[in-house]
Amino acid sequence: MARPAQFDRTEVLDNVMHLFWENGYATTGMATVLERARLQPGSLYAAFKSKRSLYQEALQRYGQSAVDQVQQLLAQADNNFRAGIMSFLNPIAAQTQKPMSLRSCFLINTLMEVTRHDAELGAQAAQYLAQIQQNLVDFLGRAASEGALTKGQDPVCAAGLIMTFAWGMRVAGMTGPDVTRIQEQVEWLLNHLFVPAT
Repeated sequence: MARPAQFDRTEVLDNVMHLFWENGYATTGMATVLERARLQPGSLYAAFKSKRSLYQEALQRYGQSAVDQVQQLLAQADNNFRAGIMSFLNPIAAQTQKPMSLRSCFLINTLMEVTRHDAELGAQAAQYLAQIQQNLVDFLGRAASEGALTKGQDPVCAAGLIMTFAWGMRVAGMTGPDVTRIQEQVEWLLNHLFVPAT
């Protein structure tokens, strides 16, 4: 019996995830996937079955990592609610200055490119975004109960606005924006959402 190929599955997924993130799903051929994964065809197909299943597992890894990261950021902020939302938005603003292929988000890329051909993968990406938004709702709900939100702010609406703003920053990132201007917009949003510190 042939000995199973030994490789780090996490490393393979990370390498291939970045490949899909940079090039998209449809234009990434299996020859390129094999090269980036540093696997022989038999080993890759035995472990991941197909290009689609490999993409799906990479999407799961990225999506869960994104959810966990947001949870950690908000937990670290504790009751400094403004700082918590800033810690969520500022890295997205900074990402607009990265190489063009990485200025978006793997989840958003999936929704924009893959959903029209594969509703299941699109729904999977949307589920992770919904989890992130729910984390924001919960965090802003605590902010409202502590009187940190400006008068009349609804945590659900505010969380949706923040998510929409984050998506907009990613799209704007494709135009090569001035990061200082984007940071000013983040400040404007936070000033309208939160009561000034006393």
